[in-house]
Amino acid sequence: MSSVISALGVVVSCGLFSSALPATLRARKAGALSEDPTPAAVTLINCLIWILYASVIGDVWIFGGCICGVFCNAFNTCVAIRLADRETAQRIEAIVCVGLTMVAVSVMVLGSSVVIPDAEVRVRLLSNLCQAICLAMFASPLVQSWQAMASRDASRINSALTAMQLLNGILWTTTGLIRQDRTLVVPNGASIALALVNLIVKLSLGRRAKPRGPATKVVAVGA
Repeated sequence: MSSVISALGVVVSCGLFSSALPATLRARKAGALSEDPTPAAVTLINCLIWILYASVIGDVWIFGGCICGVFCNAFNTCVAIRLADRETAQRIEAIVCVGLTMVAVSVMVLGSSVVIPDAEVRVRLLSNLCQAICLAMFASPLVQSWQAMASRDASRINSALTAMQLLNGILWTTTGLIRQDRTLVVPNGASIALALVNLIVKLSLGRRAKPRGPATKVVAVGA
């Protein structure tokens, strides 16, 4: 049962990570970004850290979901650096440089016995690092919810993507509960709550949205 749920989790994770590719391809063709590329850089580092965790505990399912995330978000990040304005590009460069350095240090400190001989301590520290960066990744869409509530416009909240995040969280939280693995339960359980917040904001503001005049054309964006 755990293997079936994990396999479904891999499929949904790949769908979640690849969901931004169409927008990236359109941006590359147009020569201009239409969305904030910061989450792609954060997600890239997140996936690399989780791959390290998967290699330490020998989990092919976590690796399967995250290797897709590495490819998709590496592509998204490379395109973003090329097309972004100076300030955004510098922010992405900083995230990637600091994040990759953190991954390299983690490989040496937590992935080997050179610095910390106790394998159990290394796994526990790596688990905490995975949970922290994963929570940061899943919390980033809350910025859009805050902006939506302030402007009373939820058009930038992608309901399909949020629903996929919710399903992804449910599958991996279930896997974590079956395995009794807190590393999976904590961040993915939080992602369920965060996805529900986004969906509530989307549905709430969507129902209240009204045309500004008789000639106004209402277009559903990202729904």
